[in-house]
Amino acid sequence: MIPVRLTVTAIDADKGSPSSVSLKQDGVTRQISCRGGLISATGGFNRNPQLRARMLRQPVAEYCPGAPGHTGQLHELLSGLGARHGDDGRDSALRTPVSVRKRADAKSPSIPAYLIADETALRKYGLGMVRPGRWGRAPFLRDGYLTRAETLPELAAKLGSDQANLVETITRFNQFARTGIDEDFGRGSTDYQRITAGDMKHAPNPCLGPIETPPFYAVRLFPGDIGAATGFVTDESSCALRQDGSRIEKLYACGNDMHSVMGGNYPGPGITLGPAIVFAYVAVRDIASRLS
Repeated sequence: MIPVRLTVTAIDADKGSPSSVSLKQDGVTRQISCRGGLISATGGFNRNPQLRARMLRQPVAEYCPGAPGHTGQLHELLSGLGARHGDDGRDSALRTPVSVRKRADAKSPSIPAYLIADETALRKYGLGMVRPGRWGRAPFLRDGYLTRAETLPELAAKLGSDQANLVETITRFNQFARTGIDEDFGRGSTDYQRITAGDMKHAPNPCLGPIETPPFYAVRLFPGDIGAATGFVTDESSCALRQDGSRIEKLYACGNDMHSVMGGNYPGPGITLGPAIVFAYVAVRDIASRLS
């Protein structure tokens, strides 16, 4: 069964507030009234090239693992009602390094960094899209997502990197893994890092393990973002605000459609879902208070 996309084609307003929404699906358009209010929670605009170029900090990350439906289509309609995006100078997106696997029917440029692991780490933890264990690597090796070599100089050659630099970097890293102190980046220096990004059974530092057991593996990493942090400015009730700070009654935003309460910081998993749930609840309470 192929899902049919539902599209918002227009938002009608009464005295500046949304009064009805026109929806199109499978060639049929319907109009739905907004008696209580309209809550925008479409996931943001991180899959919209034009909005990304205009709203995100330069240079804009080339890759985004956000859902394909996060097109920001509704944002232009809400802007027409007077809703404004945040422009307080905080980071405009939630950043993350991403690995990219080349599809058989697609081509893309590649200017990557590399995430490197040895056989022990790959079996125990996996690497990028490669799952832990001994099996299932062949497709990733075959299409070039995963690179394998018996020695570090061979791995550097396959990656097009300077062999001496790679060996020196990993030698230094292995020293940190043995002492448990990362002198370069401080990995594992906080409880949060050790719990969320480490193996608590591994000592002396849960976030550092030596790269020393051949064969060696690498995946390419690219700058990316998991969603836009820039969204519509709201008040404490999740109601969208105009440029002059006045409320657009009956129009609400939450999730990535709302200007991030975290200012583009990503303190942990769920940082978009948690506020989305909280402010959706707040919005519904505000709607209910007007209808009661």
